[in-house]
Amino acid sequence: MQGLPFYAGKVTYRTRVSLEKNSRGKIRLTGFEGTSAHIAVDGVDAGTLLFAPGEGRLFDLPETFELAVTVSGSRRNLCGPFFNKEKRPAWCGAAQFKEKEVSERQLIACGLTGNVEILTVEE
Repeated sequence: MQGLPFYAGKVTYRTRVSLEKNSRGKIRLTGFEGTSAHIAVDGVDAGTLLFAPGEGRLFDLPETFELAVTVSGSRRNLCGPFFNKEKRPAWCGAAQFKEKEVSERQLIACGLTGNVEILTVEE
């Protein structure tokens, strides 16, 4: 939808976050499409997720910080197979690249598809 249908790399979403006070907490992703999502707080690793929904590790969150979420894509939209009726086949081998079951290229979504939540804990 962003005009990069065959992009197979990573996309980083960045934002500044302001909390009322320094606290401990986790960053929670309710949805993403890709092979993994890496969370960073002011450039420091706060966890890597393979599935959504999921949470990063417990972390010291400053009052103001930069939150970065990097979603890694796959080579599926770049290399295929494209013309199977299943967008996400259970397995893939050489035969799937020769099949032409549909006429329109089957691409899969990549990126943030849900919310990014900050879960703070009381000390």
